[in-house]
Amino acid sequence: MRTSLSSCLCLLLLTGCATPLTAVRDFANDTRRLSTSFTPMLDHAVQQCEQAFLDRRVYTTDAPLSRFDPAATLAAARSTCQPIAQENAAALALADTLTEYAAQLAALAADGVAQRADDDLDAVAAQAKRFSALPADQVDAVNGLIRFVGHRVLERSQRDAIIEALNHEQAVGALADALARYAERVYRATLNDRLRDQPLLLEQLRQQKAAPIDARLRMLDIQREITTLQAQQQTIDALHAAVAQLKISLHALRANIDQLSRPELLAELRKLGKEVNTVRKHLATLRR
Repeated sequence: MRTSLSSCLCLLLLTGCATPLTAVRDFANDTRRLSTSFTPMLDHAVQQCEQAFLDRRVYTTDAPLSRFDPAATLAAARSTCQPIAQENAAALALADTLTEYAAQLAALAADGVAQRADDDLDAVAAQAKRFSALPADQVDAVNGLIRFVGHRVLERSQRDAIIEALNHEQAVGALADALARYAERVYRATLNDRLRDQPLLLEQLRQQKAAPIDARLRMLDIQREITTLQAQQQTIDALHAAVAQLKISLHALRANIDQLSRPELLAELRKLGKEVNTVRKHLATLRR
């Protein structure tokens, strides 16, 4: 029987009895929770874009009420914001790659076998190349990550498979950064647009004379909306903090693959969980 320290470690990992693999599973779970946060955030960006259009159309038009077509107005809002929805589709496909990566890593930490992703890998790779938030010099690394999540890991030790997954550190960091930059550009921009519009809406209501009570009630709603929009901006700040900690935690995990119970590593992973919890807390408050 081979008795070297490295062989013992491999055996320990392969048996699944080693609690240190909890560190890998925790990192994978928090990565998944972070990557899936982009869907509600970017969906909300489209909703905010549409609401901004509707507010402007309702409050600033001089057309008589008899000519107001609500169905056409809603259709125009959707059409105006369609470019954001289309660009979001590319971003969310790449976020799914990050989710698949987390799933692969979690599976490897559980039983050493990772299932192949069902995505059209060529299509995802093409979207990565076109994704404006991803620097051109990082596209090859991200494509390597896409290829990784597209194959089933077999015929290698669990430890080696986990190391291979962690070796995509550069791509994971680049992809997470790109998604955060995109969310900054799209989501914060839609929130800022709506915040800029609110004083104009209030001014329009102050000029109403036919139904002053209704106008006052609507002014109260708008003031509440201002507070909500300001709070929602904090989601982006929390996202940036979580992505930064994701990169720190992945680097620490990769550097300590043979010391997965090291207190310093576990402390970094706890920080990641805390930052992701903050993002999820903000997302729980999103509404139209």
